[in-house]
Amino acid sequence: MKTQEIHRELRDRICFLTYPPGSRLGEIELANEFHVSRTPIRGVLAQLEAQGLVNARRGVGTIVTEIEPEALLQTLELRKEMALLLCQMSPVEDARPLSRGVAALMRQCQVRGDTLTVTEFAKLNAKFFELIQQISGNAALREVTEKLYYLTARLWVHSIPKLNLRDEIGHFIAEMTDVYMALQRNDVRAVGHIRWLHLTGSIDRQAQHFRNDLQEEELAV
Repeated sequence: MKTQEIHRELRDRICFLTYPPGSRLGEIELANEFHVSRTPIRGVLAQLEAQGLVNARRGVGTIVTEIEPEALLQTLELRKEMALLLCQMSPVEDARPLSRGVAALMRQCQVRGDTLTVTEFAKLNAKFFELIQQISGNAALREVTEKLYYLTARLWVHSIPKLNLRDEIGHFIAEMTDVYMALQRNDVRAVGHIRWLHLTGSIDRQAQHFRNDLQEEELAV
């Protein structure tokens, strides 16, 4: 398995909470699992640390970082503004072909409906994000937005069980429908504004969930 594939697999395990915060990632165990030496594993773990997903501790090992809602909500605010930028900097001449991928994701959501698990839903959301990334031809911008997306993905996955999964699926389908129609018109700026609007709603819902959690903690003291 290539180093890039190992990185993606470990990143997904962290972001979709297969490896919850506090999990220890051992070099030897991972090298054995992926049938590689420890050298590429060290490189992947260094990448994950640079992305804020793990923390290397002397004498302890590599530990998955904690979910810090307040800091990640601020990062989501930045993601919201960068959604506009992504659709303004070096956009592709014809974004209409991307609409086919969006339509396929919509069908999966509609067909699976209430049978979707939180993890399956989160993975569909990640595929949608990766499709939208293709709107911009600016590689540096795509790299930054990808890092921010996967940094905040854990907060979203963590929040969904306490939100209403059916409602979240409905919000997602509504967003994809709007984006699909904009892509069909090749209106990439509209895609940016649609993403901005839906991210605003997501941030508001997650912030409310965070406030509710704080209130419950205060009452429990």
